[in-house]
Amino acid sequence: VVRLANGLGMTASGGNGIEVLSQVMGVTITECNAGGLTSSNCPNLGYTVFIKRQTVGNTALYTSIFGTPNSGIVGSDGTITAANYLTNSSCRTSNFTNLIALGGSEFAYISEAYFTTPELDLPGYRSNTAVYQRAIF
Repeated sequence: VVRLANGLGMTASGGNGIEVLSQVMGVTITECNAGGLTSSNCPNLGYTVFIKRQTVGNTALYTSIFGTPNSGIVGSDGTITAANYLTNSSCRTSNFTNLIALGGSEFAYISEAYFTTPELDLPGYRSNTAVYQRAIF
């Protein structure tokens, strides 16, 4: 990702940009049962949840419009355990089902890129400019 952003001033853990990569899934009773839960003790039943999250670049620049799971439950490889994505409310997505409604066991992948563009600032007129691009597949 950093090599693709060559010339934009992004580094693996800082700089002028961030890439947020997420995998989300719709939770139905099938996923809850597979995790040893019933409908009454599966709080994320019926929600779309994050099951993986990776970030590259400057995490202070941007927070995903789809939500951010608690960092303590995201493994070093980006994986979130079933015990967490079925029960932890921080795994729930925001604004995602307005775009795509996922059925049970259906996945979507989200890529969000955000870069500051100070070269486009115009003193006294426009400052703190940035560009944002997302893809969902």
